[in-house]
Amino acid sequence: MIKSGKYAIYGGNEYILNIDMNGNHVIITSNKDYIDDSFVDKYGSGVYAKIIELAQLDEIYSITVYGIVNGEKVAVKEYGVLVASAAI
Repeated sequence: MIKSGKYAIYGGNEYILNIDMNGNHVIITSNKDYIDDSFVDKYGSGVYAKIIELAQLDEIYSITVYGIVNGEKVAVKEYGVLVASAAI
């Protein structure tokens, strides 16, 4: 699986960093070892989220995977078993 997107370190653990529909910053994980009572599994799917202030995070970073196709640099995205690319 290709790792790409925005990530955050919080309490020494890595989480996916996202923004919800209300504009709140949210850290997300499916690792039960990384959660406490402040995380919510809203849909019972095993994915836990916590609204957080950016100042609470130890580190924030973004990962983008690039490749060269016909001499052109492209960002690589993974969708299921198919891999698609978009010109940058």
